[in-house]
Amino acid sequence: MNFFKLPPFKPIPKKPGLYAYLPAIIYMIFITVLLLMPASDLPKNPFLELIYFDKWIHFCIFCMLCFLWALPGVRYFKHPVRHLIIIAAFCTAYGIITEYAQKNLTIDRSFDQADIIADASGVVLGCIALLYLKKKAISISH
Repeated sequence: MNFFKLPPFKPIPKKPGLYAYLPAIIYMIFITVLLLMPASDLPKNPFLELIYFDKWIHFCIFCMLCFLWALPGVRYFKHPVRHLIIIAAFCTAYGIITEYAQKNLTIDRSFDQADIIADASGVVLGCIALLYLKKKAISISH
């Protein structure tokens, strides 16, 4: 007869270390190179300009950037909204800084406010996607 019945063991998640953020760091270096690449190296196509392809690229790049930066914290924190707000502000600030860098550090690239709006929109979608996936994972596990 077992007098001391213990609940099932649930390991406490470890706080994310540098290795958890390594994919985000590598991705950020990669997109910095892409965002500061000379415009002459980018493909020119009238159809792509018609559908605002550049804005969609910015949207997707920053959605993924936010996702990669926020994922380790969302997995660790029970209520990750504060963490997501910090990551969203960081990613949006990075988007603004890269636009100013395009204007001031490159010869044939320019500052575009529409790119900042696309960047911020991608960041918001990245946060929403993470919250949705966390909610989905919690509902599946219970």
